[in-house]
Amino acid sequence: MPSSHFRVGLIVPSSNTVMESDFHRLLGAGCAISTSRVYLEQVTRDAEQAMIDDDLPKALRLIKTTDPHLIVFGCTSAGSSTRDARIRASWMPVLHKSSASR
Repeated sequence: MPSSHFRVGLIVPSSNTVMESDFHRLLGAGCAISTSRVYLEQVTRDAEQAMIDDDLPKALRLIKTTDPHLIVFGCTSAGSSTRDARIRASWMPVLHKSSASR
């Protein structure tokens, strides 16, 4: 039976301890929030690139099974690295391809 809730897929680093509870608190009972994690122990450019290359595609594949209306990549440090066009180019197609095949 389909849910009438707005479905949010949340992808966060494994070390993140606040974003899930923030989403539940701020979005409330009207949303179904499903979370997947990507491995990140150290916040360095190399570790973030490895997270994006190795774990983000897997996390997207997993979160897509919840049929979300929206997917949020909740990693501000990786987002800030997108100032570098080469890094942005490496992970944006992964997000687009995964969300387009919904």
